[in-house]
Amino acid sequence: MLWPIVLVNMKANLIEREVVVIMTNLSQKKREHMLEFLNQIREEHSDDSSLIAINEIENKLTSIRYGLVWEEHEERVDIEMKTKVPVFTEVTEREIKGDKNSNYFNFLLEGDNLHSLKLLEKTHRGKIDAIYIDPPYNTGKKDFKYNDTYLKTDDVFKHSMWLSFMNERLEIAKKLMKDDALIFISIDENEGFQLKLLCDTIFGEENLISNLIWKKKKGGSNDARYVATEHEYIFMYTKNKNKLDKIFLPHSSDYLERYKNNDGIGRFYWDTFKRKSGKQYYPITCPDGTILQYEKNGDTISWLRSENRFKNDLEIGDIRIVQVKGKWTVHFKQREPQGKKPRTILLDVGTTSSGSQELKNMFGRENIFSNPKPTSLIKYLLNFKSDNNITVLDFFAGTGTTGQAVLDLNESDGGNRHFILCTDNEEGICENITNKRIEKTIMGYNYIGKREDVLFEKKLAVKDLSNMESMLDNNNNIIESNSKKFDEIKQVLEEGILKVIGVTNYDETVAGISANLKYYKTDFVDKVSDNHLNYCITEALQSHIKEMVQLENGVGIGNDNHILLLTDEDADALESNSSRLEHCKGIYISRNVLLTSNQEKLFKSLEIKTIPDYYFENELREAGEL
Repeated sequence: MLWPIVLVNMKANLIEREVVVIMTNLSQKKREHMLEFLNQIREEHSDDSSLIAINEIENKLTSIRYGLVWEEHEERVDIEMKTKVPVFTEVTEREIKGDKNSNYFNFLLEGDNLHSLKLLEKTHRGKIDAIYIDPPYNTGKKDFKYNDTYLKTDDVFKHSMWLSFMNERLEIAKKLMKDDALIFISIDENEGFQLKLLCDTIFGEENLISNLIWKKKKGGSNDARYVATEHEYIFMYTKNKNKLDKIFLPHSSDYLERYKNNDGIGRFYWDTFKRKSGKQYYPITCPDGTILQYEKNGDTISWLRSENRFKNDLEIGDIRIVQVKGKWTVHFKQREPQGKKPRTILLDVGTTSSGSQELKNMFGRENIFSNPKPTSLIKYLLNFKSDNNITVLDFFAGTGTTGQAVLDLNESDGGNRHFILCTDNEEGICENITNKRIEKTIMGYNYIGKREDVLFEKKLAVKDLSNMESMLDNNNNIIESNSKKFDEIKQVLEEGILKVIGVTNYDETVAGISANLKYYKTDFVDKVSDNHLNYCITEALQSHIKEMVQLENGVGIGNDNHILLLTDEDADALESNSSRLEHCKGIYISRNVLLTSNQEKLFKSLEIKTIPDYYFENELREAGEL
């Protein structure tokens, strides 16, 4: 029911009809006309209810511009947060400690990701360097649940529910990002075009970096009704493009081998100064007086750079003129490049099949998760950030591919990246898959599986039917010559392609990667309790402060490396057991704690951090306890 107080006379009815038109397409002139009309109505209706309704209509008129307009929906978690405060509770038995020498942790947050994002907004506002998410694609195939109900293809609110769901989460994600942070969002055609407009609205279309196209599968899809879809999209935005450096990806070690010389400025190799095409024609005098010169006589060869640039480079030693096999040759220093530019089409960074194989290798069974992303894809994207000391967030973490990708990158380049993963626990995925996957990555695991190597393949044509006997003889020769190299060799005919495949069985141990993980569950604390007259929300929230401190600082509290003081009694206990300070790296102290002069003297050599008010300040103020 739209604005019931205003719709009491004929003028209000006119407003209702015209607003429907305005909300879909409205010229500036018509907008101004309607705003004048509203001012007339405002003069005739001075009661509060009418003025509130008129202001709502005015806001609608002035807020609509080019972009998405959809029916907004409220989630169950939004309703719950009106009367409850979201909190984290640590599940200590699911902690993973793979690096005994470090007290720094990654985090896995179980629960509704909106709940987790609301809390991360308190601890990580403006601190996240990179975000990767793989949200539900809203295909109508039980991949998107809204308030415990799977949306079907024919649901009239299918797109608007998805947009409401994503809008609230991406708005918070933007607040978490540093100015130069990158966010990558995987999607397909079901919501891809809506997502593009939504992201343009939230991040600004000027902050779109690229729409990457990822080839998610190789071959197959003959069961497609019309066209075999082999790709997905990855929208890539930043928070402020003006603060983002140029993006380069590292070259392979094989490519960089050629840069064997070093002159103090950097690595380089000597490359020939002539080029097969160009417009640089001038004489170069060799040490013995010989003149080298290319003429404009139809010959396409020229010098690489202008004459002025040549003279300058020769003077500073970036050009040399030497004899090679008795002939004078001009060389220049080809310096090691900063990196290579990413391309928009991703063809060789893994497929959903390789993602499934990774899970199968770890868990020893098939069909753990539908179409999981491979770690190779996430590692490729995270390399867009040249800094290897970053915090990575994935709030649609699924099986934890992003977490494993971060650890793999650290292992390969010695980086110090950390991750925060958020996922629900539907069908036990968070505790039984995500957490177990990170545990296996950190602690190592036994890999039992198979590797297949294609020894021969040929796409068959009609003419091959007459030569089949010869082809089979060839395959038999391949099988015989490779029989001792593989545990099994098989012939496969798929989609008209004949293959000979060598199969190797594996039963080996994969070493772990040194790291730590803390596991949190989301929960609620009542703002007001009807059952307890002396209910104190301050006391209820204080028992969850530890989780917030650990999350914000990436540390573990509970040993003597980092110590938490919430009360005067905590400070007194630490004073009486000062041996705990021997290995202490920092103390986190509530501003309600008053240290004695002796305690200040005892702690003065330690890093002391005051626990911030912003964790639950607004909630306590709302409850009247602050």
